[in-house]
Amino acid sequence: MILHYDFYKLLSRIKKPNIDIKFTNPLGLLHVDKWVAFAMELVRIQNSMKSRTNFGWVDRTGSIPSLLQHYIDPKHLIPIGTPKTFDFAEICLGRAQELLKTGKQITVMWSGGLDSTIVLFSFLNQLKHTDQLSILCTFESIIESGNIFDKYLNNSGIRIKFDQTRQECHLPYSYDHEDSTQLYVNGQCGDQLFGVKVNWWPYANDFDPWDNIKNKKFLDFLEPSIFLSERPIHTIRDLKWWLWFNFTWTSVAYENGIERPNHLCRRLVAFFDTPEFQRWAIHTPTWHQQHDQQRWPAKQALSQLLDYPYYIQNKSKTFSSTWIQNSKWLMMDTDFNNYYIN
Repeated sequence: MILHYDFYKLLSRIKKPNIDIKFTNPLGLLHVDKWVAFAMELVRIQNSMKSRTNFGWVDRTGSIPSLLQHYIDPKHLIPIGTPKTFDFAEICLGRAQELLKTGKQITVMWSGGLDSTIVLFSFLNQLKHTDQLSILCTFESIIESGNIFDKYLNNSGIRIKFDQTRQECHLPYSYDHEDSTQLYVNGQCGDQLFGVKVNWWPYANDFDPWDNIKNKKFLDFLEPSIFLSERPIHTIRDLKWWLWFNFTWTSVAYENGIERPNHLCRRLVAFFDTPEFQRWAIHTPTWHQQHDQQRWPAKQALSQLLDYPYYIQNKSKTFSSTWIQNSKWLMMDTDFNNYYIN
Protein backbone atom coordinates (compact mmCIF):
# COMPACT_ATOMS: atom_id res chain seq x y z
CA MET A 1 0.00 0.00 0.00
CA ILE A 2 1.01 3.62 -0.50
CA LEU A 3 2.57 5.49 2.41
CA HIS A 4 3.22 8.90 0.86
CA TYR A 5 2.59 10.45 -2.56
CA ASP A 6 2.68 13.69 -4.52
CA PHE A 7 -0.95 14.73 -4.79
CA TYR A 8 -0.59 16.96 -7.84
CA LYS A 9 1.55 14.60 -9.84
CA LEU A 10 -1.02 11.85 -9.33
CA LEU A 11 -3.86 14.02 -10.56
CA SER A 12 -1.77 15.36 -13.43
CA ARG A 13 -1.63 11.80 -14.80
CA ILE A 14 -5.38 11.96 -15.30
CA LYS A 15 -6.63 13.62 -18.46
CA LYS A 16 -10.07 15.07 -19.09
CA PRO A 17 -10.19 16.18 -22.75
CA ASN A 18 -13.55 17.92 -22.40
CA ILE A 19 -16.53 18.03 -20.14
CA ASP A 20 -18.45 15.36 -22.04
CA ILE A 21 -15.75 12.69 -21.80
CA LYS A 22 -15.10 10.73 -18.63
CA PHE A 23 -11.72 10.83 -16.95
CA THR A 24 -9.09 8.46 -18.27
CA ASN A 25 -7.49 7.02 -15.17
CA PRO A 26 -4.48 4.83 -15.95
CA LEU A 27 -3.38 4.65 -12.30
CA GLY A 28 -6.73 3.33 -11.10
CA LEU A 29 -7.26 6.20 -8.69
CA LEU A 30 -10.46 6.25 -6.64
CA HIS A 31 -13.20 8.89 -6.33
CA VAL A 32 -11.42 11.10 -8.83
CA ASP A 33 -14.26 13.54 -9.54
CA LYS A 34 -14.49 14.55 -5.87
CA TRP A 35 -10.74 14.89 -5.44
CA VAL A 36 -10.37 16.96 -8.61
CA ALA A 37 -12.78 19.58 -7.22
CA PHE A 38 -10.66 19.69 -4.07
CA ALA A 39 -7.42 19.86 -6.07
CA MET A 40 -8.59 22.71 -8.30
CA GLU A 41 -9.07 24.94 -5.28
CA LEU A 42 -5.66 23.98 -3.90
CA VAL A 43 -4.03 24.74 -7.24
CA ARG A 44 -5.68 28.17 -7.23
CA ILE A 45 -4.33 28.78 -3.73
CA GLN A 46 -0.85 27.63 -4.69
CA ASN A 47 -0.76 29.78 -7.82
CA SER A 48 -2.00 32.92 -6.11
CA MET A 49 0.01 32.65 -2.90
CA LYS A 50 3.10 30.84 -4.23
CA SER A 51 2.86 28.62 -1.19
CA ARG A 52 3.72 24.97 -0.92
CA THR A 53 0.63 22.78 -1.05
CA ASN A 54 1.98 19.75 -2.93
CA PHE A 55 1.52 17.33 -0.08
CA GLY A 56 -0.10 13.95 -0.28
CA TRP A 57 -3.42 15.11 1.12
CA VAL A 58 -4.88 12.36 3.31
CA ASP A 59 -8.00 12.60 5.48
CA ARG A 60 -7.07 11.09 8.85
CA THR A 61 -10.70 10.94 10.03
CA GLY A 62 -11.59 8.34 7.39
CA SER A 63 -14.75 10.25 6.49
CA ILE A 64 -13.62 11.18 2.97
CA PRO A 65 -13.03 8.43 0.37
CA SER A 66 -9.34 7.91 -0.35
CA LEU A 67 -7.80 8.85 -3.67
CA LEU A 68 -5.80 5.62 -3.69
CA GLN A 69 -5.08 2.63 -1.47
CA HIS A 70 -3.31 4.66 1.15
CA TYR A 71 -2.00 3.19 4.40
CA ILE A 72 -2.46 5.23 7.57
CA ASP A 73 -0.41 3.97 10.48
CA PRO A 74 -2.66 3.68 13.56
CA LYS A 75 -0.29 6.03 15.39
CA HIS A 76 -1.28 8.75 12.89
CA LEU A 77 -4.99 8.56 13.60
CA ILE A 78 -6.20 11.70 15.35
CA PRO A 79 -6.19 11.02 19.10
CA ILE A 80 -9.05 11.74 21.45
CA GLY A 81 -8.90 13.19 24.94
CA THR A 82 -7.12 16.14 26.47
CA PRO A 83 -3.36 16.59 26.93
CA LYS A 84 -1.72 15.91 30.28
CA THR A 85 -0.47 19.50 30.25
CA PHE A 86 -1.14 22.64 28.23
CA ASP A 87 2.45 23.80 28.70
CA PHE A 88 4.02 23.37 25.24
CA ALA A 89 7.57 23.51 26.60
CA GLU A 90 6.78 20.77 29.08
CA ILE A 91 5.49 18.53 26.29
CA CYS A 92 8.67 19.21 24.28
CA LEU A 93 10.91 18.32 27.23
CA GLY A 94 8.90 15.16 27.87
CA ARG A 95 9.29 14.10 24.25
CA ALA A 96 13.06 14.69 24.37
CA GLN A 97 13.32 12.68 27.57
CA GLU A 98 11.29 9.84 26.05
CA LEU A 99 13.69 9.56 23.09
CA LEU A 100 16.82 9.90 25.23
CA LYS A 101 15.59 7.07 27.47
CA THR A 102 15.83 4.69 24.50
CA GLY A 103 19.58 4.84 25.06
CA LYS A 104 20.17 5.21 21.34
CA GLN A 105 22.47 7.71 19.74
CA ILE A 106 20.37 10.66 18.60
CA THR A 107 21.17 12.94 15.70
CA VAL A 108 19.07 16.09 15.47
CA MET A 109 18.51 17.23 11.88
CA TRP A 110 18.84 20.93 12.59
CA SER A 111 17.79 23.29 9.80
CA GLY A 112 18.15 26.45 11.86
CA GLY A 113 14.39 27.04 11.68
CA LEU A 114 12.05 27.41 14.62
CA ASP A 115 10.78 23.82 14.82
CA SER A 116 14.14 22.06 14.66
CA THR A 117 15.65 24.63 17.04
CA ILE A 118 12.95 23.79 19.62
CA VAL A 119 13.77 20.11 19.08
CA LEU A 120 17.50 20.69 19.54
CA PHE A 121 17.21 22.75 22.72
CA SER A 122 14.64 20.35 24.19
CA PHE A 123 17.30 17.66 23.94
CA LEU A 124 20.05 19.95 25.25
CA ASN A 125 17.91 20.74 28.31
CA GLN A 126 17.36 17.04 29.09
CA LEU A 127 20.73 15.64 28.04
CA LYS A 128 22.85 13.90 30.71
CA HIS A 129 25.65 12.58 28.50
CA THR A 130 26.83 14.81 25.65
CA ASP A 131 28.07 11.83 23.66
CA GLN A 132 24.48 10.60 23.15
CA LEU A 133 23.58 13.62 20.99
CA SER A 134 24.88 14.85 17.63
CA ILE A 135 23.75 17.69 15.41
CA LEU A 136 23.45 17.25 11.65
CA CYS A 137 23.24 20.55 9.83
CA THR A 138 24.30 22.48 6.76
CA PHE A 139 25.92 25.88 6.42
CA GLU A 140 22.46 27.24 5.59
CA SER A 141 21.37 26.10 9.07
CA ILE A 142 23.95 28.40 10.65
CA ILE A 143 22.93 31.33 8.48
CA GLU A 144 19.21 30.85 9.17
CA SER A 145 19.69 30.58 12.93
CA GLY A 146 21.45 33.91 13.40
CA ASN A 147 23.99 33.76 16.26
CA ILE A 148 22.70 30.53 17.80
CA PHE A 149 25.50 28.41 16.37
CA ASP A 150 28.32 30.68 17.57
CA LYS A 151 26.72 31.50 20.91
CA TYR A 152 25.41 28.11 22.00
CA LEU A 153 26.58 25.24 19.82
CA ASN A 154 30.09 25.70 18.48
CA ASN A 155 31.76 25.19 21.89
CA SER A 156 29.01 23.14 23.51
CA GLY A 157 30.84 19.82 23.45
CA ILE A 158 28.09 18.36 21.24
CA ARG A 159 29.37 16.76 18.08
CA ILE A 160 28.35 18.74 14.99
CA LYS A 161 28.25 17.00 11.63
CA PHE A 162 27.99 19.00 8.43
CA ASP A 163 26.12 17.62 5.45
CA GLN A 164 25.98 18.94 1.92
CA THR A 165 23.92 22.01 1.13
CA ARG A 166 20.14 21.71 0.94
CA GLN A 167 20.20 22.48 -2.76
CA GLU A 168 22.78 19.81 -3.62
CA CYS A 169 22.00 17.19 -1.01
CA HIS A 170 20.89 13.95 -2.65
CA LEU A 171 22.42 11.33 -0.33
CA PRO A 172 22.36 12.73 3.21
CA TYR A 173 23.11 10.93 6.47
CA SER A 174 26.66 10.25 5.31
CA TYR A 175 27.67 9.64 8.93
CA ASP A 176 25.32 6.70 9.35
CA HIS A 177 28.13 4.13 9.18
CA GLU A 178 29.22 5.26 12.67
CA ASP A 179 26.16 3.78 14.40
CA SER A 180 23.55 1.90 12.41
CA THR A 181 21.01 2.11 15.25
CA GLN A 182 21.03 5.88 15.76
CA LEU A 183 17.81 7.87 15.45
CA TYR A 184 17.53 10.86 13.12
CA VAL A 185 15.15 13.32 14.75
CA ASN A 186 13.66 16.19 12.74
CA GLY A 187 11.16 18.97 13.38
CA GLN A 188 8.47 17.58 11.10
CA CYS A 189 4.79 17.98 12.06
CA GLY A 190 5.54 21.20 13.94
CA ASP A 191 3.81 23.26 11.25
CA GLN A 192 0.74 21.06 11.40
CA LEU A 193 0.14 21.90 15.07
CA PHE A 194 -0.30 25.60 14.30
CA GLY A 195 -1.86 25.82 10.87
CA VAL A 196 -1.33 28.41 8.16
CA LYS A 197 -1.21 32.17 8.62
CA VAL A 198 -1.14 33.23 4.96
CA ASN A 199 -4.51 34.36 3.57
CA TRP A 200 -5.68 31.72 1.08
CA TRP A 201 -8.90 33.53 0.20
CA PRO A 202 -8.20 37.27 -0.32
CA TYR A 203 -11.90 38.11 -0.65
CA ALA A 204 -12.56 36.91 2.91
CA ASN A 205 -11.26 37.65 6.40
CA ASP A 206 -9.61 34.90 8.44
CA PHE A 207 -12.25 35.34 11.11
CA ASP A 208 -15.21 35.08 8.73
CA PRO A 209 -17.32 31.92 9.01
CA TRP A 210 -15.65 29.10 7.11
CA ASP A 211 -18.67 28.60 4.86
CA ASN A 212 -18.09 32.10 3.40
CA ILE A 213 -15.61 30.46 1.03
CA LYS A 214 -17.11 30.72 -2.45
CA ASN A 215 -16.11 27.30 -3.79
CA LYS A 216 -18.99 25.21 -2.48
CA LYS A 217 -17.76 21.99 -4.11
CA PHE A 218 -14.55 22.39 -2.15
CA LEU A 219 -16.50 22.85 1.08
CA ASP A 220 -18.90 19.99 0.33
CA PHE A 221 -15.87 17.74 -0.10
CA LEU A 222 -14.40 18.80 3.25
CA GLU A 223 -17.60 18.94 5.29
CA PRO A 224 -17.70 15.30 6.52
CA SER A 225 -14.25 15.67 8.06
CA ILE A 226 -14.95 19.14 9.47
CA PHE A 227 -17.83 17.80 11.52
CA LEU A 228 -15.52 15.19 13.05
CA SER A 229 -12.98 17.70 14.34
CA GLU A 230 -12.89 17.68 18.13
CA ARG A 231 -11.68 21.26 17.93
CA PRO A 232 -14.62 23.41 16.77
CA ILE A 233 -14.25 24.78 13.24
CA HIS A 234 -15.99 28.17 13.16
CA THR A 235 -13.80 30.48 11.07
CA ILE A 236 -11.73 30.38 7.90
CA ARG A 237 -8.60 30.35 10.04
CA ASP A 238 -9.97 27.35 11.91
CA LEU A 239 -10.55 25.65 8.55
CA LYS A 240 -6.99 26.35 7.41
CA TRP A 241 -5.71 24.85 10.65
CA TRP A 242 -7.85 21.77 10.05
CA LEU A 243 -6.63 21.35 6.48
CA TRP A 244 -3.03 21.50 7.65
CA PHE A 245 -3.51 19.38 10.78
CA ASN A 246 -5.76 16.68 9.37
CA PHE A 247 -4.80 16.38 5.72
CA THR A 248 -1.02 16.96 5.58
CA TRP A 249 0.15 15.24 8.78
CA THR A 250 1.13 11.89 7.30
CA SER A 251 2.92 13.49 4.36
CA VAL A 252 5.27 15.59 6.43
CA ALA A 253 5.85 12.72 8.84
CA TYR A 254 7.30 10.65 6.00
CA GLU A 255 8.69 13.14 3.49
CA ASN A 256 12.25 13.04 4.84
CA GLY A 257 12.24 9.35 3.91
CA ILE A 258 11.87 10.01 0.18
CA GLU A 259 14.69 8.32 -1.75
CA ARG A 260 16.45 7.26 1.44
CA PRO A 261 17.70 3.73 2.17
CA ASN A 262 15.12 1.49 3.81
CA HIS A 263 17.08 1.05 7.03
CA LEU A 264 17.31 4.83 7.43
CA CYS A 265 13.62 5.41 6.84
CA ARG A 266 12.79 3.20 9.79
CA ARG A 267 14.94 5.36 12.07
CA LEU A 268 13.66 8.78 11.05
CA VAL A 269 11.69 10.33 13.91
CA ALA A 270 9.37 13.31 13.55
CA PHE A 271 9.70 14.95 16.96
CA PHE A 272 6.20 16.48 17.03
CA ASP A 273 4.49 13.35 15.70
CA THR A 274 2.90 12.22 18.97
CA PRO A 275 -0.65 12.01 20.35
CA GLU A 276 0.24 14.44 23.15
CA PHE A 277 1.29 17.22 20.77
CA GLN A 278 -1.87 16.63 18.74
CA ARG A 279 -4.10 16.75 21.81
CA TRP A 280 -2.43 20.02 22.76
CA ALA A 281 -3.20 21.50 19.33
CA ILE A 282 -6.80 20.30 19.36
CA HIS A 283 -7.51 21.77 22.79
CA THR A 284 -5.63 25.06 22.37
CA PRO A 285 -8.07 26.78 20.00
CA THR A 286 -7.73 30.45 20.99
CA TRP A 287 -4.03 31.08 20.48
CA HIS A 288 -4.55 32.94 17.20
CA GLN A 289 -7.07 35.32 18.76
CA GLN A 290 -4.78 36.32 21.62
CA HIS A 291 -1.57 37.00 19.69
CA ASP A 292 -0.63 38.41 16.30
CA GLN A 293 2.21 35.94 15.90
CA GLN A 294 0.96 32.71 14.42
CA ARG A 295 3.35 30.49 16.35
CA TRP A 296 3.61 32.31 19.66
CA PRO A 297 3.26 29.14 21.81
CA ALA A 298 6.31 27.65 20.09
CA LYS A 299 8.28 30.87 20.56
CA GLN A 300 7.11 31.10 24.15
CA ALA A 301 8.32 27.53 24.73
CA LEU A 302 11.66 28.27 23.12
CA SER A 303 12.10 31.30 25.39
CA GLN A 304 12.06 28.84 28.31
CA LEU A 305 14.72 26.69 26.65
CA LEU A 306 16.97 29.31 25.07
CA ASP A 307 18.08 32.75 26.26
CA TYR A 308 18.19 34.48 22.88
CA PRO A 309 15.30 36.99 22.69
CA TYR A 310 16.25 38.40 19.29
CA TYR A 311 15.85 35.04 17.50
CA ILE A 312 12.69 34.18 19.40
CA GLN A 313 11.01 37.52 18.70
CA ASN A 314 12.13 37.98 15.10
CA LYS A 315 12.36 34.49 13.58
CA SER A 316 9.73 34.21 10.87
CA LYS A 317 8.40 30.97 9.47
CA THR A 318 10.15 29.68 6.36
CA PHE A 319 10.25 26.27 4.73
CA SER A 320 13.65 25.25 6.02
CA SER A 321 13.42 21.48 5.70
CA THR A 322 16.41 19.78 4.10
CA TRP A 323 14.05 17.55 2.11
CA ILE A 324 14.85 17.61 -1.60
CA GLN A 325 12.19 16.47 -4.05
CA ASN A 326 13.11 14.68 -7.26
CA SER A 327 10.93 16.22 -9.95
CA LYS A 328 10.01 12.73 -11.18
CA TRP A 329 9.22 11.29 -7.75
CA LEU A 330 5.59 10.12 -7.52
CA MET A 331 5.02 7.94 -4.47
CA MET A 332 6.50 5.70 -1.78
CA ASP A 333 5.02 2.45 -0.49
CA THR A 334 5.01 0.95 3.01
CA ASP A 335 8.31 -0.82 2.31
CA PHE A 336 9.82 2.58 1.43
CA ASN A 337 10.14 1.72 -2.25
CA ASN A 338 9.99 4.82 -4.45
CA TYR A 339 8.08 5.17 -7.73
CA TYR A 340 8.65 7.73 -10.44
CA ILE A 341 6.98 9.29 -13.44
CA ASN A 342 8.41 7.97 -16.67
